[in-house]
Amino acid sequence: MFREQRAKLQHRKRQDEISGFFNRSPQRIPRSSVEWLLRELCVELGYCLCPGARQSIIDDPPLTPETFTHTVMELEGIGSGDSLKFKEVFNRINKAFLRESQSDVSE
Repeated sequence: MFREQRAKLQHRKRQDEISGFFNRSPQRIPRSSVEWLLRELCVELGYCLCPGARQSIIDDPPLTPETFTHTVMELEGIGSGDSLKFKEVFNRINKAFLRESQSDVSE
């Protein structure tokens, strides 16, 4: 099952790169921020990924908040169909991306 999830993750990343190329320049958030974000999603919202899935995101995180959200939801086995859950997770992830982009501007 994890192989199927990993294949979906790779497919989303390719979509993410294409989308970022046409819409905006994708920006990877730092590893420490990804680790913190995944910990927050687990503790605050209950989205605790298995160690292998967690590590795959840390090693090669999605480039946009949308793709990051889809990836977490799919790896958690929920999918993106539940719009309330999707919005809740997306808001957390988007805030992390915004924090990083603002810290890049201020440096």
